[in-house]
Order: sequence, then structure tokens, then C-alpha cells
Amino acid sequence: IITKMKEQFEQGDAGDSINGWFNDIMAAWICLAISSVTAVILGYLYLFVVQLLGGYIVWVSFALIWLSLVAGGAYSWYYRDLKYKPEANMYNYLTWTAYGLWILSFVVFFLICCFRHAIKVGIAVFQTTAQYVKANLKIFALPAISYVVIAIWSAGWLWGMLYIFSVGY
Repeated sequence: IITKMKEQFEQGDAGDSINGWFNDIMAAWICLAISSVTAVILGYLYLFVVQLLGGYIVWVSFALIWLSLVAGGAYSWYYRDLKYKPEANMYNYLTWTAYGLWILSFVVFFLICCFRHAIKVGIAVFQTTAQYVKANLKIFALPAISYVVIAIWSAGWLWGMLYIFSVGY
């Protein structure tokens, strides 16, 4: 049936661009299906990791953000001395980049210190959510069911679209 619709579609006046899109989808359907299933599996794995590690993820994320800003400033400072002379424009750009990153790292550190209590409350909510998910594992079925419903809906919509385009004028 798909082959017949494809032949009708190619004979219609829908244009080369839509025909190219259809051919691309038909050629890459396996890749699209594998990517979709992989995304769902990785999403579930992430939920289990979040359930196990809880608040550590949040604090490690903040620490990595701060360290990245400090290290970026240090690298800019080191790289400007390594590659450029003080008269070069790039030397000045890298100097100001380093200063900017260090100032930003100070601001981030200050904000983390100021909002420490709010972050702890957020982590508590996060851990409560993880406990709820652990107690109600049937909630994991909801995304899977939604995924199947959306896939069926999309397939029906694609079928109807191809049928309409294959009619021509």
C-alpha cells in the first residue's frame, strides 16, 4: 500500500520538495524509530539515576558551573600570555574575557551562597518527587502510553497527508 501511495504521490503535482521529504522519511525511518526508542529508554534511566542520587546532582551541577567559569577565565588568561603579545588586540580581548568570566564566577558563587536555603528546599521537593515515583512505579507507564498514542496519531496523520497529496489537483 505504501509503495502504491508513493507511486501516486510521485505522479501528482505536489512538487519535488515534498517528494524529497517523503523519500527522506522513508529512507530514514529505521533511524527515526531507533532514536525515538533510545530517547524513551534514556529518559527512564535518567529517572532511576535521579531517584538514586537525589540532591547530589544539583550541588555537583552548581560546583561544575562555578569551576567552569573559573577555569575558563584562567584558560583565557594563560592562552593570551602563551600566544599573543601585549600590543595585540586579541591579547586585550582575552584579558577582558578572563576578567568577565571571573566576575561572573564571583556572581554565581554569591548567588549560590545567598540562595542556599531555597536550593535546599528545591532539593527536598526533588527528593520527595523521587520517593513518589519509587512508591508508584506504575506512573512510568504514562509516558509510554502517551508515546504510543502520539505515534499512532502521527502515522494516521501522515497517511492522510500522503493520500491528499497523491490526489493532485
